Amino acid sequence: MAFSRRRFRWFLLIAGAVSLLALVASRYILPPYLIHFVKERSTQIVRERFQAEVQFGHFDMTLIFPELFITGDNVAISRKQEDRRPALIFVKKFSVRASLLQFARTPAHIQRIYLEGMNIHVPPRAPNSEPRVIKARKEHYPVIVDRLECDDCELNILPKQLDKEPLQFAIHRLTMQTVGLSRSAPYQAQLTNPKPNGEIQAHGNFGPWQPEQPSLTALSGAYTFRNADLDPFPGIQGTLNSNGTFAGILERIVADGQTYMADFALDTTEHPIELKTQFHAIIDGTTGDTALDPVKAQFLNSSLVASGGVFGLPGKKGKAVLLDVTVNPARLEDLMRLGVKANPPPMIGALRFHTQLAIGPGKTKVSERLKLDGRFYAKSAEPTNPETQDKLRKLSSRAQGKPKNPAAGSDTFDLNGRFILDRGVATFPTVTFAIPGATLNLSGEYGLHSEQLNFQGKLRLKAKLSQTTTGFKSFFLKAVDPFFKGEDAGTVLPIKITGTREKPSFGLAFHQKSHHPEDNRKEEYRARRAP
Repeated sequence: MAFSRRRFRWFLLIAGAVSLLALVASRYILPPYLIHFVKERSTQIVRERFQAEVQFGHFDMTLIFPELFITGDNVAISRKQEDRRPALIFVKKFSVRASLLQFARTPAHIQRIYLEGMNIHVPPRAPNSEPRVIKARKEHYPVIVDRLECDDCELNILPKQLDKEPLQFAIHRLTMQTVGLSRSAPYQAQLTNPKPNGEIQAHGNFGPWQPEQPSLTALSGAYTFRNADLDPFPGIQGTLNSNGTFAGILERIVADGQTYMADFALDTTEHPIELKTQFHAIIDGTTGDTALDPVKAQFLNSSLVASGGVFGLPGKKGKAVLLDVTVNPARLEDLMRLGVKANPPPMIGALRFHTQLAIGPGKTKVSERLKLDGRFYAKSAEPTNPETQDKLRKLSSRAQGKPKNPAAGSDTFDLNGRFILDRGVATFPTVTFAIPGATLNLSGEYGLHSEQLNFQGKLRLKAKLSQTTTGFKSFFLKAVDPFFKGEDAGTVLPIKITGTREKPSFGLAFHQKSHHPEDNRKEEYRARRAP
């Protein structure tokens, strides 16, 4: 009995020694030709898959039966015809795990590939080349990767012009399943968006890879974007949340989504509002331009529809926002809450609004780069300042020839005109202000930051000048009625408005100039639709 136990112990000792020797042999005494064979076969698989040359920095292999482990670093996959561009794919480190039994199947199966620091540079199509999605060719060495994982990846879609910046997606975690050359593979990705900073979660399908024209590789999925702080963008504030779907090819992706901000504000006012948008976007991966057609926004009691996009401009660094914007239905107080510091806003009322909007490239505040060129129409508007209300009622009653009856006047008015906003100054080539009994035609400027007023124009009254007052003033004014008589009105007076929004100053202007303030302004940006 004791002998049997002694033999069993010796058996265990010998078995353990043999296993250890086998492990050491598999790790350190593998025939060099076997490592060379596996490296060459890996090279052939990559070359066939991507139609490109591959170079390995370090390549090592370990066999722990029945599993095979391969490790390496500094893998570069390049295409000869693109010598002036970075490698198609570069991987800092990689590891491969495969079962010998599964690896021997057709197609061969690899259990797991782990990549660290992968950079993909998708080149644009050659000039004048037709976009052709080619069916996958028959593979000599078909391989399916059951699970592919990558940390710290970058997907760069290169522009057509070498001196332009690529469209970059920084992916700090990527997982794909059943990856093969001739099939679309599901993925999950976590991206860190640099500006505005925030985390994006995406999932969908990628592929099949188009080796001849990689930019035609299909991409689709859905995303969520949470708690992105807009503070890095000069001139605007708020926290952005968004979700949506996207589909297309790498050089042209179509996205549909929604955004929500509970605290959106411009630096001109810092009055936060709730802003919701829906958008349809077309992203050109070869230029980085994004066409928006349309964007629908809802804030307070107003609705906005815009089309245009974010485009590069010839000879300028960066991107410009170019939009055609219609606000209807809308409220005057909603727009003023965004653009005017005063609280409550100076005026309230129904509004229709259309403008060309441009925000030029640069790092200065949005209010300094914002340009507008449009028209507006406010119906039945009212001032919120009691002093201004009283002045308008008195003006209305006098203009109707009823100075003794203030109740005949009204502080409700209609307002329409054209405006140009440039570098924080709003220029109004034409503005028509109408209340019962009076019509005022003006042109001039208003400073959004300084709140300074500088307007001049003509005031047309229904009544004669002598009818706007009573007593001796009325008697003496009869003598000057002929001098201010209008062809289609009782009185026409040249006036000017200066001072500030809080303390406007009204007076007569007998030496008016016909020059419009915008005559010397040059419109640099115009909104346009993308093709």
